[in-house]
Amino acid sequence: MIILHITDILKAEGNGVAVAVGNYIKYETQNNEVGLYNLGNNFKSDYCKSYSGNDYNKISELPKPFCKPDLVVFNEVYKPKYIKLYKECIRQKIKYIIIPHGCLVKESQKRHHLKKIIGNVLLFNRFIRKANAIQFLNENEKNDTHFSYRKYIIAGNGVEKPSYKNTNDNTNKDLIFIGRYEIMHKGLDLLVKICDENCEWFRKNKIKIQLYGRDSRNELAELNKMIEDSKIKDVLVVNGPIYDKEKE
Repeated sequence: MIILHITDILKAEGNGVAVAVGNYIKYETQNNEVGLYNLGNNFKSDYCKSYSGNDYNKISELPKPFCKPDLVVFNEVYKPKYIKLYKECIRQKIKYIIIPHGCLVKESQKRHHLKKIIGNVLLFNRFIRKANAIQFLNENEKNDTHFSYRKYIIAGNGVEKPSYKNTNDNTNKDLIFIGRYEIMHKGLDLLVKICDENCEWFRKNKIKIQLYGRDSRNELAELNKMIEDSKIKDVLVVNGPIYDKEKE
C-alpha cells in the first residue's frame, strides 16, 4: 500500500504530533511504501521520503507513487492548508483518514471557542464528515468527540521498549514531569492544588517535583505565578525543556 502522511508542522522539536507521526511512519514502512508531505518547514522522517509544501502545492505534483497514493493520512484538523488537499483527494478518489491528535474533544474545543465554531461551520465539518475514517487514540477520545463522521478506528501511539537499563542508583526522591507548560490541558492546575494542600508532607519527606517543558500558549508566566502565590516553589520546581537523550 502507498501511504502519504500529511502534516503542517513548523517546529518538530518538542512537538508531540511530530513524535507520534514519526513512530507511525517508522513501523508502517515495514509493510508499506510511505511518504511524508509536510506543509510547514522543519519536519522530515529518517524512514521515508519527505516532501515540503514549499516545493509542492498539490498531492498530484508529488513524485510517483505519492502523486496518487492509496491512502492519505491527515494529522490534526485545524490546518487551513488541508482544505484544498482533502478536496483534491475527493476529486481524485483517494481515500483519506484523519488523526485528530486530541483536537476534537470537548476540552480542546473550548479553546478559541468562537473561532472554532466558525471554522467548523465554514471549513472543517465537511472535511471531517467526508473522511473515510477518523483515527482516535482510545475509546475516551472517541466518546468525547461530537462530530459527524463515517467510521472510526481506535489505534494507540504505541510504546517502545527503552534501550537502556535503569540502575535505580539515584538517592533523591524527586518526581519528574515532562511535557508542555499548558496548564489546563496537562492538569498542571490540579498538580499545583494538590501540592499546595499537602506541601508540609512534601517538605517533611524531602520530595520535590521537577517540571521540565517548553512554554505553550504563553502559559509559563501564569504557571510561575500560580506556584509563587501558593508558596510551594520549593516543592514544584520549574525547569526548561529537555529533548531526546536528555529525557532518558
